[in-house]
Amino acid sequence: MGNSDLRIDPSRPATCYIHHLLADSDDPACRGRYIRLIIHPNEDDLRAAGTAYNKRRGSDQDLRGSAGLFQPTRFRSRYDRKAKAWVDTTTAFAGIMRLADGYLNSQVIAHESTHAALHVTRLHDWAKPGSDGNADFGDGCDAREEAFAYLLGGIAHEVNNAVLQYQAALPHNPPAPEGDSCLCKMTCTPPRPTSTPSTPTARARPPRYATQ
Repeated sequence: MGNSDLRIDPSRPATCYIHHLLADSDDPACRGRYIRLIIHPNEDDLRAAGTAYNKRRGSDQDLRGSAGLFQPTRFRSRYDRKAKAWVDTTTAFAGIMRLADGYLNSQVIAHESTHAALHVTRLHDWAKPGSDGNADFGDGCDAREEAFAYLLGGIAHEVNNAVLQYQAALPHNPPAPEGDSCLCKMTCTPPRPTSTPSTPTARARPPRYATQ
């Protein structure tokens, strides 16, 4: 797990990619995923960009009051007539995390990283035979929960590193307030396939596009 160098341009939001996200490193069929991190100059810019992205995807999600946001990719599949089975066609790109300058605190980072980790876990699980698309961790601290904890901790660590890099480059930034500053309404209800191929992928590369 790691991130690409944060691109900082005063004329646009800072951005980088957090890559090689594995929901279960012990599963040979687990595909590496990655997310795009965008640090907006303020919450208004975050809401405007998040709303524009949602509109392109046909969503009217209300982002008023939002100072942190994770926008997940959709679950995708196609029916293979020859195999007579549904095939997972989701990409390695898992979504966009948006943070706002002035709200770069540990609560927001942990909050949005949890959304990202859960979606990466769902992407790994949803196409398995018998899966209902839910990230269910049962009633005990087992290997599945441990894998999720490693994934979540890794994402939060890389996001925090990017935030520190951002703050070091722009030392005039105001301190981040602690408290409830997120509005994250995620709806992840995938279709249910009957089977899935088990093809592991190599380390993900940043895409030439940002919308899915």
